[in-house]
Amino acid sequence: RWYRAAAWYSGGHSSPVNEKRMRLADSNTVDFLSVEKGSGVIVLTLLDDFEGDDEIQRMALVQRKVNRYFDYFESGEVYDELDRESDRKVPRNTPVRISIVAKKDLPGEGQRFLQYLAMVAKDAGVGFSFKVVPP
Repeated sequence: RWYRAAAWYSGGHSSPVNEKRMRLADSNTVDFLSVEKGSGVIVLTLLDDFEGDDEIQRMALVQRKVNRYFDYFESGEVYDELDRESDRKVPRNTPVRISIVAKKDLPGEGQRFLQYLAMVAKDAGVGFSFKVVPP
């Protein structure tokens, strides 16, 4: 798919991190699905709960999970899930935003990575936001 974020990082992991505890490591799950009051925008929230200092590993995990969110949007699964949960038909042209909520900021190269993700999302017709909420 032309808008996937796969081009950014494909490197391996250089420091040991317990991925089993992190939501970020579970790329097969959308952490939260909601509809924003007022605007009606569908929000796919990704929790960046990365523990550790390896920013390359963190960006690789974010990339992998964001790609799953793009798949969830492109396949229409997001609309099907909302149809089931709300007992009403959600219009397929309802705007969607991927929102990353992180425990800490992404410094340096991470900021360029976030700019890249925002560009990829825009090209895919999806909104994008990144917010730091310290523990």
